[in-house]
Amino acid sequence: MNPHKGQQSWSPSANIGAEFAASSPEIQSAMKNYKQFWAALSDADRAKLEKVHKLLKHYRNRGAPMASDREAELLIEKAVQEAHVDQELFDRWWTVLVPVLTLGGHSDFALLLMWSKLAPGILRGDPLGAAKLAANDLRHAADRIYEEARHGNERFFIELGKCLSGEIKRDLVDAIDKQMLRILSINPSMSAKEAVRRLALKGYQITEENFRVRKQRLKAGVAASRTEYDQSQQA
Repeated sequence: MNPHKGQQSWSPSANIGAEFAASSPEIQSAMKNYKQFWAALSDADRAKLEKVHKLLKHYRNRGAPMASDREAELLIEKAVQEAHVDQELFDRWWTVLVPVLTLGGHSDFALLLMWSKLAPGILRGDPLGAAKLAANDLRHAADRIYEEARHGNERFFIELGKCLSGEIKRDLVDAIDKQMLRILSINPSMSAKEAVRRLALKGYQITEENFRVRKQRLKAGVAASRTEYDQSQQA
């Protein structure tokens, strides 16, 4: 039996994941910038980039290797040359595409990080994670806020007020988590040595062992939390 039955109004975990993606400022910004870039293209430039997309899909369907960053870069270069995309257009496209690839296009790891912060609180009846999620985008969280008000969840609104006033930070994940996301969303099987090297280039110092521990703790904790949470909602 769920001890918090009647006290919380949470959706299943898949819906909470969708709520996170919709309210993430980084994902929203990445998608908005890409759509604006695409809408502003001339018909000729848009046709060239559409050809690049089709060529990359064709290469992948034929089994072209893309296991490493370098292999992916070589295939992109090949497609760009075949589509006659000049350097200026490529640079503008690449600038808005990379954030989409690392945030929007590879949201699984983002959700993994989110659940590491949010799911444990849900199971404990702690509304802080949900309040932080809502504070990041009040408009997208309107339904959540309404439900919390309808159920008289004062603790949620106390935490929400602290987030909005700046008394506590509203971020669900910290800076190093976000850097891990950007790196591992491109190559989830990247070695700890290479990941640590890339983090160092961004100004974050972490040992290979600490990286492995942090990554495994996130995966294990989130998997367990999501399973337990969904089962509790069915009780």
